[in-house]
Amino acid sequence: MIALIVHGKAGPDLVTRVQANFRKWPHDFWNGNEPLAMGYCIHVLAEACGGSRGEWGTLSESRQSAVVWFFSLLCLPSPASGESDAAAFYRQARASGGLAGIARTADILRG
Repeated sequence: MIALIVHGKAGPDLVTRVQANFRKWPHDFWNGNEPLAMGYCIHVLAEACGGSRGEWGTLSESRQSAVVWFFSLLCLPSPASGESDAAAFYRQARASGGLAGIARTADILRG
């Protein structure tokens, strides 16, 4: 699913389903605490992407924010799956041209 959306090959039905799941995600896994969920996403994603000395550290704060948004939208990480989700997301991001490209895609999707 991630690869389809990253490469622009997802149909409207898949995008609609992803958006609906995203709206439910903080309630399903984080007791409705969206700031906690997003903070966790920042933490696991930054670690998976090499932290301040890796590719993560090459992005501006606004680019990091776009990547975190995209990661949380697509992966809906839980406390149990976040680290493995972040690692898988980063592998796909590298295969798709890197985090900067993911940030640009996220900006397009966010409008």
